[in-house]
Amino acid sequence: MSTDGPNTKHQLLSDSAKLYDPFGWFAPVIIRVKILYQKCWLYDLNWHDALPPTIGEAWSEVKENLHQLEQIKIARWAPSYNGRIQLHGFSDASEEAFAAVVYFRSTDNNGEVHVTLLAAKTKVAPVRQISIPRLELNAAEMLAKLIRKVAEPLVRFQIEQYAWTDSTIVLQWLSAHPRKWSTYIANRTSSILDILPRRHWAHVTSKENPADCASRGISPLELIHHPLWWTGPAWLYEDSLTWSRDVPDNTHDEGTLEALTRNIIEKQILEQRSDLNAACWQLARVMRFVYNMFVRLAQQESYEDEIKALARGDSVPVKSSISSLHPFLDSAGTLRVGGRLQHSLYTFDVKHPIILSKNHRFTKLLLEEIHVNNCHAGSTLMTATINQRYWIQGCQKRTLHE
Repeated sequence: MSTDGPNTKHQLLSDSAKLYDPFGWFAPVIIRVKILYQKCWLYDLNWHDALPPTIGEAWSEVKENLHQLEQIKIARWAPSYNGRIQLHGFSDASEEAFAAVVYFRSTDNNGEVHVTLLAAKTKVAPVRQISIPRLELNAAEMLAKLIRKVAEPLVRFQIEQYAWTDSTIVLQWLSAHPRKWSTYIANRTSSILDILPRRHWAHVTSKENPADCASRGISPLELIHHPLWWTGPAWLYEDSLTWSRDVPDNTHDEGTLEALTRNIIEKQILEQRSDLNAACWQLARVMRFVYNMFVRLAQQESYEDEIKALARGDSVPVKSSISSLHPFLDSAGTLRVGGRLQHSLYTFDVKHPIILSKNHRFTKLLLEEIHVNNCHAGSTLMTATINQRYWIQGCQKRTLHE
């Protein structure tokens, strides 16, 4: 496919139109093009205006590697045995897009499992700010409709349908009657449950969710050899009795926090690992998990009403002290700043810093740590450092180490 030409909005649309992919097999690459094209509209460009440098560079990188996709060979035959098949669908969302992908799974007479990518679909997130949980819900609705569409021509088979999401909030929404939720959530949960009742839905970890590839986008070179995308998670090839369909419990009381003391963690990790580097790496992950728990604890104690409203799918009350920040809950349930920076090319933490109250004990300890680690920095450096990841309410107009 030729994509020669100047980097203009018109040329970007012309080149992207050449990417004919009705089944969505190349969705992780094409979504990157869709996101770039949406950003062109945000810049209010005319058809033949040159692309802004950030968009132009990103588009050049994509189109220079599009020829790599010619190496991909896709099996168009999905084997079935004894008239029994499974359809496994996965959904995911990021701040820029949401996606759904469906796989065909069957087991032959020798017990060998066959998994084939059938179809995928992506959509760019709306320009208007929508919380990550709501985008995840939109992804789940898109998945339910995609599974229904894929299943329609397979009427002669006995089909088992499975739907997987890494959003525990979506699973909670689907577990209650739609009338319990706001109109936005109720309409979409009703649509989903009409197609796939709650028993079909289960939790999958983010790292094992192939839809993550299509919601965030990957390069053409990465797509060529990406087993998670082409064949789904490794456990699909295992016996279904080994699949974990439990929803993780994200609530932790003080007793749980106290149980996660450093000495106990270190002892368990050292007993399980024979390699010191592996033990250190695992300990770092555990400590990051504990740290994130304290962040959410601080937020829960400072913004309980706001978090409950967002978890229900409602907006934060206008009278809230953080309503002007357009807050939302990310996929892990952490309260973050929304707003127009979502369309910038900054990192996620800079675009959507974690919201903390200056009066909470955790925040005060955090500020002291940053102050010491930066050689007792002054207010200007402290503000610049803290804003790389946090928005501390009440500290934006004052010195952070007061």
